[in-house]
Amino acid sequence: MPVIVISAGDSNPGGTVTVRHAAQATSTQVASVVHVARATSASTTVEVRHVALRSASVTTELRHRATANLNPAWPLAVRAGRPPRRTVLTSNGGQVISADYQHSGTRESMTLTLAGIVQPLTGQLSLGISESEGTRSLGTLSLSLDADPTQFEHKQTSTGGTTALYSYNKAAARLGSVRLPELIPWKLSPTPLPDRRVPCSARPKPQTIGVSGVVQAAFQAAGMSLTFPHGDPLAGETWKEGERDYSTKDKTPDSVFADTYGQLSYTYVVRRTIAYALPAGQGFSTASVVATDLTGDLTIRGEAANTPSKVTLAGGPLVLDKPDIIQLLSVAPDAESLSHELVRDAEWYKTETGPGSEITRGFRKSAGKITHTAELTVSDVTVQEQVNGVQVERTFSRVVTGFVETINEYDPTCTDALIRQTTTHKSWGYGLNTVVTSGSLSGPGFSSGLAQLGDPLGDETQIVTSTFSEQGWLSHRSTETTKLVTLQQANAEGQPDQRGALQAYEYVSQTLSESFQPSDGSWYRTWTQTGGQRLPVYDADSKEAARLGARGGVVTSGGGPMDSAPEQVRCPDPCTDNKIFYPQVLVSNLPDGREGQEVSRTLGMVAESSALTSYLNTILASLGATVASDATLSQVRDWRPGVELAGAVTGIVESYSLKAEKGMATASISVREQLAGIGSAPAAEESDGPYRDQVLWRLPGGVVVNHLQDIEDGSPVFKRIFVRVSGAVLPNPGDELEWMQDSKFGPTATGNYGN
Repeated sequence: MPVIVISAGDSNPGGTVTVRHAAQATSTQVASVVHVARATSASTTVEVRHVALRSASVTTELRHRATANLNPAWPLAVRAGRPPRRTVLTSNGGQVISADYQHSGTRESMTLTLAGIVQPLTGQLSLGISESEGTRSLGTLSLSLDADPTQFEHKQTSTGGTTALYSYNKAAARLGSVRLPELIPWKLSPTPLPDRRVPCSARPKPQTIGVSGVVQAAFQAAGMSLTFPHGDPLAGETWKEGERDYSTKDKTPDSVFADTYGQLSYTYVVRRTIAYALPAGQGFSTASVVATDLTGDLTIRGEAANTPSKVTLAGGPLVLDKPDIIQLLSVAPDAESLSHELVRDAEWYKTETGPGSEITRGFRKSAGKITHTAELTVSDVTVQEQVNGVQVERTFSRVVTGFVETINEYDPTCTDALIRQTTTHKSWGYGLNTVVTSGSLSGPGFSSGLAQLGDPLGDETQIVTSTFSEQGWLSHRSTETTKLVTLQQANAEGQPDQRGALQAYEYVSQTLSESFQPSDGSWYRTWTQTGGQRLPVYDADSKEAARLGARGGVVTSGGGPMDSAPEQVRCPDPCTDNKIFYPQVLVSNLPDGREGQEVSRTLGMVAESSALTSYLNTILASLGATVASDATLSQVRDWRPGVELAGAVTGIVESYSLKAEKGMATASISVREQLAGIGSAPAAEESDGPYRDQVLWRLPGGVVVNHLQDIEDGSPVFKRIFVRVSGAVLPNPGDELEWMQDSKFGPTATGNYGN
């Protein structure tokens, strides 16, 4: 036990005081002993002897002389001091001379200097630290990391040799180096495209996968397991095929963590092969710090320079059923036309009146497609003819002069593929002797009543049949046409009142066959026209035209490149086209933040708007001011990263450093305390876009869209906004339009739209 000798009285020479102090070294190396003695004069000599044991067999005696004016007759006060601090280092690698251990939170490494020439280890390299004062143990710390046999240093000296061995947490290091395979199942095996003929309820559902499971699998690929001491904030969130996509291919576990939990300001700390995911300002274990735990070296800094003035959080798309525009017809500028455009099943007609004529057009829609049209024309007809040298004229007032009817048939598995169109033209003849009769003609939505009709001349027809390839382009089209070319009449040369009614006599039928084929980045068309052709027949002897005959066979044919592609179809899928994807972006402008500091985060797996707002609050709480502390410990403690300290130092340990040599060990920590956040998310502030909304109706220069403004109590809140659209073709009602806020023109389309 060392003692402190104190004399009482004034200076008085007269004797010699001998103080002996014994110390034992903690290793086989030479111990350094420093002793300071102060004397008030040189009249009396005080001898101080210090003995340090270098080993069990060698004793080294150090003598120190100092002079002091002491009176041997004066009484001496003897006060006990502290026992000597003793630190013992042990390792499976050999006798430890020094150690250096670093832990940054996500990575840890250790370098040991050993006595002698030691071969590099494989497996684990361990370090044990034991501190004591006299017979009282102060504590122990055990460390074990993966030895790296490729990194070592042998040093030969005149007094012997030393070896430096390096070790690290291999699994933790692999979190930033291992390249992941694809862990998203539909990237490896996409859900097959459904057959259009399969009902929606019988189709395979899009694949989903939990975010937590993917991140866990990424860490396991590096040999680590991930745990959440405070609960998993993304539990229940999923990526979904075709809606909220992601890929892990060629990413590292660190980057996958950064794409997910890192967006919420989560970090992780490692302990061997376990990673603890922690929210900002929280640890996974606690410890109390008192003043005696510190050496006196303590630095405290307040930090707020990175507090943002703007935080933007983007989520996954909000998938909603397309709003029913029909419900908004009462406020539409042209409700009738918009209704005809949007209704799925309906009939209607329009009548246009001009000078001397009236045209009625009728329409029928089935399943959103126009399947039947008819057009009735009523006008005045004047007939003139020379009869016995006299110009005779007759006018028929408001008689039927034309009736056209078209029937459209669509592919039931591809509703925008028109596969057959039949058009019928009815006609009537009017002559000086025509007897007008009454008849009824009707079409979709209308009936003519008792129409005035001339001599019926029969029907002319055109049938167009189209075939579309599996890729959606028109591959073949056939057009069959039957035309009336001549009329006949009984007693045609007689007086008008003796003639018969006009009748159809001869028809000519022709077929135009067209094929379309892609070729070297362009399109090639071939065609063949066949059918009858009226030709004059000449008398072989007189060479005079006797009558008209009919010629069959190929009339014309050819082929050549096309200037544009043939008709193409989309084959809209009724199972998906009734949905609209709204981008979700939340913006918080924070007036107390630092100028120019902006933070953008993305949580593409989040679909619910309410959850996105909650996550924004979590992010805001993590971005406030902090207090950082750097401290040196008076003794070695296991306060590695992730430990939450309270007392003389408060906060979460972010890094830990330990150095040991010559019988002494020193540990240093860096601690950060999270102060109050920067507030909760204010009412959602809209950004400049881009937005994606449904078109309601057209207006000159643009369209009106149904803009999703907010979600209140789970229900969408829409606002009608006029969006400027450039170009000659405006998007259709029901289309989705992408637009942005333009500083000059206001809401302006970006050019991306479709249904």
